[in-house]
Amino acid sequence: MNKQLNLLLLEDNEMDVKLLENALKTDFPEFKMKVVQTEDEYLLEIEKDYDIIISDYAMPRFDGMKALQIRNQLRPFVPFIVITGSMNEATAVECMKAGADDYVIKEHIRRVGQAIKRTIAMKRTERQQKLAQGRVKILNRLLLTLRLVNQLVTSEKDVLSLLQRTCDIMVDEGMARASWISYQEPGRPAKWQWVQAGYVDDFRQKIQVFYKTKSLPACALPTVKGHEINTFVRSAENCGDCPLFSQMQDKQQVVLPLQYDSFFYGVIAILVPDDISLTMEEINLFEEAASDIAYAINHILIKKEKVRAARVRSLIYDISQAALITEDLSQLLTKIHKILGNHLNVSNFYVALYRADTNTYDFPYFKDAHDKVQSFKDVETSKGITDYVRRNAKPLLATEDIINRLVADKQIKKVGHLSKVWMGVPLATKNGIIGVMALQNYENAHAFTQEDLELLSFISGQVAMSIEKRDLMDRIAESESQFRAAFMLSPDSIIISRLSDGKYILVNKKFQKLVGYTEKQILGKTSINLKLWVKKHDRDDFVQKLREHNTLYNYETIFKGKKDRKVNVLISSRLINLAGAPHILSVTRD
Repeated sequence: MNKQLNLLLLEDNEMDVKLLENALKTDFPEFKMKVVQTEDEYLLEIEKDYDIIISDYAMPRFDGMKALQIRNQLRPFVPFIVITGSMNEATAVECMKAGADDYVIKEHIRRVGQAIKRTIAMKRTERQQKLAQGRVKILNRLLLTLRLVNQLVTSEKDVLSLLQRTCDIMVDEGMARASWISYQEPGRPAKWQWVQAGYVDDFRQKIQVFYKTKSLPACALPTVKGHEINTFVRSAENCGDCPLFSQMQDKQQVVLPLQYDSFFYGVIAILVPDDISLTMEEINLFEEAASDIAYAINHILIKKEKVRAARVRSLIYDISQAALITEDLSQLLTKIHKILGNHLNVSNFYVALYRADTNTYDFPYFKDAHDKVQSFKDVETSKGITDYVRRNAKPLLATEDIINRLVADKQIKKVGHLSKVWMGVPLATKNGIIGVMALQNYENAHAFTQEDLELLSFISGQVAMSIEKRDLMDRIAESESQFRAAFMLSPDSIIISRLSDGKYILVNKKFQKLVGYTEKQILGKTSINLKLWVKKHDRDDFVQKLREHNTLYNYETIFKGKKDRKVNVLISSRLINLAGAPHILSVTRD
């Protein structure tokens, strides 16, 4: 041996101590020997760093067999040699069965040096083998955990369920004595969600402070900022703010980023079991597990986004089709209500359209468990939650607590029955915000989620555009109806004809009476077809002047009606645009 031998001797006979010292000098020029005689002294010394323990087999107050039992329990890899007073085969067998590495008879004490060398070498080999076997077991345990985590990638469809099962597997398979994961979805950096396994106390109750402050424990911050692995021994310095510090102080911990490509999803904290040392090989396996978890999160979110995008496309298509096939605004909103019912809880649903001239709202569609009115107009709700969403131009998902807080802050007033949860989005077009679409639930505070709000927001533009278009079409239809009524009942003869070919597209009763032809006989024909102009030159002159001036008043000519009946007429005409094409509107008087 190159270094000084450090030996612990359990012996109560000074002469035997001297004999041992002399025997050791032959093989060990330098050695240090500590002699103890009692169990208390032995227990104190055995915790120190000795190369070998040598004990007399029999002593009055403490013997070698008892010392051997203590060695087996506290320091199993320290070599132990028993010195016996005589050649007794039974004693030797007993010592070796009890775990002694060798024995030496006092009569042959000169051989103790060789026994020590042989025992130390043998024990070193044994320790290396056991450590290697233990390390193989640990690595196999970590690899098994890694394989189980990998299986979650293909089986799990929900992120939080994936993370919870990951924590459970790590603790159950011995990869962690305890573990927690804090996760944030991209686009919502202020919202952390937690899962855990292995903690004795109620974890959620302990971390309420972090839920409220939307922060993380100090031990996780270096990983969040630098997206790097952080390994340390838990102490008041790095884990003092952790509500679970008292349970796991002075234990090894590793915090790893959950990152895939450029996406950072959060951190996983692992309290390492006592039998696992954080070598690079173990850290690499922990890192691989974190990478697999991040990949699984990314996979789930991509799939979820595809499903959501498909839902949005389907909804937008259905709503746009509804705008084409419905005959009025009421039918359109009824159709939209039904379409949304395939994706959301729409038991209480309404659309409120804002009237800027009166600062009031029309409710062209209203389905509610408490109010049976289907629609109503000109409602003053300048401080209601509907008006709050319109004024702020932002979607809102409000629980009863949020609604009460808005009331307390005088942001809104209570209008109607208070719901457990209310969800509304502004209806915006290029002309501004025309109103609000809202859902509410009176029984279940969890009826709507943030994802539901996002879905409603995604389609709100299409809904607003469809409502605006349908409302415009309704108003045009109403105007056309009023125009047609006035057109047909006018005491003057009125016609509309195309400028391009002169064909009549609309005539009233008075004109039919003037010329003596029925509507069926006139529509699709021209004045030339009907031979109305007595003087063809007048017709050409009339058209030329109308093209030049767009308007012509009291043009005098003679019409020839059915059965060659001639009528002196005054014609006032104007060019108008219908469906993108020029037409002639004419009033003819007898």
